[in-house]
Amino acid sequence: MPDNYEFTITYRGIGATKYQGTYQHRLITTMGHADGPAFAVPTTPDEGFRQVVEDALLNFIQDMQDKGVVPK
Repeated sequence: MPDNYEFTITYRGIGATKYQGTYQHRLITTMGHADGPAFAVPTTPDEGFRQVVEDALLNFIQDMQDKGVVPK
């Protein structure tokens, strides 16, 4: 059963320039003897949520680097 998350992250640069990105992610939970999807990595719910937040933040940083807002 998936839990869908949507993060909106905002960075306010020098001169009050605002950059914003929206990122969607999914955390899939299985119960009992059910198998998860082939790409899934077994973990605890806490670690899974931490990874979802980290992925969204890293994607935002990568987008800001690609736009030249922050250095690589």
